[in-house]
Amino acid sequence: MEHREAQFPVFARGQSTLGQKPFTRPSELNVPLKFSPTELGLSMVPSGSGDEWPSVLVRPGDWIIADQDGVVVVPVDMMEKVKSICKNGREIDEACKAAIIAGEGVAATFKKYRGS
Repeated sequence: MEHREAQFPVFARGQSTLGQKPFTRPSELNVPLKFSPTELGLSMVPSGSGDEWPSVLVRPGDWIIADQDGVVVVPVDMMEKVKSICKNGREIDEACKAAIIAGEGVAATFKKYRGS
């Protein structure tokens, strides 16, 4: 709660009233971490699929981007490709916004700029 009030973003699997000192100590730094939903005790299954979510590998240098809707890991070796995709998406969103403000319908605008 205090973190949110201070506008300091913190993301965690859970929360506890117990302090971390007796329980958590760093054991390694700058090593890859593998997260698996089943190992974390989560039973997440993609919608419409019988398969479990894949494990996620986070390596030193990877970017972790998070907000209240979720968390994304961007591998450092894919950074330029992701930046290009994001730039293109932002340009499409700006074109859609301008068209809608100009009075075009949402469905027609999305079809024109997003193809759907």
